[in-house]
Amino acid sequence: MPCNLKDEKVVKEATDEEVGIIEESTHNDVYYMDGIPQEVAGTILKQASELLINDGLVIFGFGNHFTGDEIGKYKYNEVILYFKDDIKEYEELYKKNKIKKVNDLISPWDLITKDNPGVCDSYKTKDGMDVYDLIEAFDNSFDEFYKAEKRED
Repeated sequence: MPCNLKDEKVVKEATDEEVGIIEESTHNDVYYMDGIPQEVAGTILKQASELLINDGLVIFGFGNHFTGDEIGKYKYNEVILYFKDDIKEYEELYKKNKIKKVNDLISPWDLITKDNPGVCDSYKTKDGMDVYDLIEAFDNSFDEFYKAEKRED
């Protein structure tokens, strides 16, 4: 997820009349929650899905170290699935959720142009919670949760 603004180098502070400017490269904090059972991952996703899915700045995913399978939600709400082996076991999941098989995929990158720029906005729940609050809640609730690194965007 994007570093909190206080962790970026501010070139020009925002005012009531103008937006602020941060240095050209922005940074992301990378967090992991290792070794959690599938049931816990499902519970976390159910409880945090509103923020994780609707926030346009956060990227998240789930991976299985044993099978190599991963599912991730990226910028512009692009969802990507990685399967190391046979994907047939997931066909029922697709059918259950009425996801049709298509041969020609369209990604956000096919639609974003100079004249049609993509927009990624932060999101707050009705009670004012944002992804930074979610990170704090995870940090306070799960021993398996930790900040792994800071990456340049």
